[in-house]
Amino acid sequence: NDLTSTLGNSGTATATLTVSGQPGFSKAFAPAAIPAGGVSVLTLTIDNSAQPLPADDLAFVDTLPTGLVLADSVDLVNGCAGTLSAPPGGSSISLTGGTVADGATCSVAVNVTTDDPGVYDNVSGDLTSTLGNSGTAIASLTVNEDSDGVPAAIENQAPNDGDGNNDGIPDGIQDDVASLPAFDGSTFITIVATSGCVELDNVVALAPASQAPTPPETTFPFGLVGFDLPCENATVEIIYYGAGPQFA
Repeated sequence: NDLTSTLGNSGTATATLTVSGQPGFSKAFAPAAIPAGGVSVLTLTIDNSAQPLPADDLAFVDTLPTGLVLADSVDLVNGCAGTLSAPPGGSSISLTGGTVADGATCSVAVNVTTDDPGVYDNVSGDLTSTLGNSGTAIASLTVNEDSDGVPAAIENQAPNDGDGNNDGIPDGIQDDVASLPAFDGSTFITIVATSGCVELDNVVALAPASQAPTPPETTFPFGLVGFDLPCENATVEIIYYGAGPQFA
């Protein structure tokens, strides 16, 4: 209504109040399933597209679940300004002093990895900004065993700290290498597909007479090994630890 007084009619007064909500906060792993030792890109997205005001002083801390770490080649990407911290080999990502314009979206991304199979549920800390508290972001990463059928927990017990063929890569994350105890636990056996095939499947240790009668005057002191090869021709090396060179 108009403002009136003894001095006359002053007319109306007008003002506009802008009410803004908080930006959205989400995350995703790509790919969402990797083999042990593989790399996935973790992207955290701040969505301010529905808000009429910019969100300044963006801040969050994302502590990775136990066993999941930032890759040595972290390939850090920061599209939200501010300071993004994600040291290679570390276990947390943090953003401070970030900003995203009104009607806009920004994201940050890092590479993560682990040698341990399992499902990793990653829940970040709250995203805060000048527009308030956006809450947490949640995503899950599945890390699969290698294809050989021997659990990584067993392969990790092989000689050379789980690197039975001593190639510098844990056997538990290689499809073409498998390490497991002999049928009686007397030693470890490592099987390597050296050419022709890129993987071993269904690897097992077998007792000597489990498949057929043992031929006369023949012994198998470390038993037998069984495996499948998804190819027609391959060269396979079998290493018996502690057995002497004649068994290698």
